[in-house]
Order: sequence, then C-alpha cells, then structure tokens
Amino acid sequence: MALPKEVQDAFYAGARSASVPLCINDSVEIISGDHSGEHAAVISQESVGKDPEFVVELGANGKDLRLPLSSLRLIEGGEP
Repeated sequence: MALPKEVQDAFYAGARSASVPLCINDSVEIISGDHSGEHAAVISQESVGKDPEFVVELGANGKDLRLPLSSLRLIEGGEP
C-alpha cells in the first residue's frame, strides 16, 4: 500500500509529526536486532501506523535495511 501523499511530502520536507517520526537523511542508531549499535541514515518511510517501517542505509557498508521505528533511535543533531 502506498503512503498517503501528505506523509510522503512531510517526510521529504523534514516535517516530523506523529505519522512522520523520522525524515529523509535523519541519522539513527539501530537499537535492536543483528545490526544493534550501528548508525544509519533514513532514506524512506515505507508504512504508517503504530510501528511504521523505514528503509535505512548503514553507514559502515551502505547496505539498505527495512526496520520498524521501534528498532531505531533518532540521533539528535547528527552523529554523536
């Protein structure tokens, strides 16, 4: 199912909200799963809802992963 246009627009404009908790190029830390502790950049929002999914690009090797919001932590102001 495609994301609503207003969600897509907000994601690419950097306008965070309850339905758009992360935006394009946000720096995140993966906090659970096989890649826990690694840093990544958000490249797309794939769903909305209670635990929306995002595609992130790992900083170490450029690999793309699809992860739920509950597996990610926003790094305020970029890299720590």
